[in-house]
Amino acid sequence: MLAAEPRSVRTCRQCKGKCRSELPPGKWCPTCGKLLALGAWCPKHGDPLPLPDTFHKPPRPRRPSATSEAERQRRKAERDAEWERSEAERKARWERFAAQWKAESERRFEAEAEHWARPDWARTLGFTEVPTNVTTIKSAFRRLALRHHPDHGGEVTAFIKVKAAYDAGLAAIGRRS
Repeated sequence: MLAAEPRSVRTCRQCKGKCRSELPPGKWCPTCGKLLALGAWCPKHGDPLPLPDTFHKPPRPRRPSATSEAERQRRKAERDAEWERSEAERKARWERFAAQWKAESERRFEAEAEHWARPDWARTLGFTEVPTNVTTIKSAFRRLALRHHPDHGGEVTAFIKVKAAYDAGLAAIGRRS
């Protein structure tokens, strides 16, 4: 009868038993410090060394659980209650987020609506609110006309836009001086 090779000794496929690893699986390699959880590597060739047949054990059969039907139902009820609680928390978080988002979007919409509610002529003349008297419109026009007049180094298109806004503002108020 042939003597069986010890379980901790494995041979490389390339060197066919010339180099051996005597490290059992689950041990630390003394040279490289790596964990040899599933087997070792040939130090010369770097190939994985085959594991012995005794390493691969058949799985143990599961033991029947000792818990009763009432215990299983109680655990299921606990899991269901935990799920319902977490689902209620998630739903509450979502509703809070939706309410915050809705309030913020309404606030942004109101700000934009307020911005766009101003007539174009008032925006062009630089008013934050629609002016009600002629003198404020005239003073804003004079200020912008000096800045954008072509004789003073401004652009013609910008001056035409300011003049059109001035005319529209005076027409909107209903007086022209």
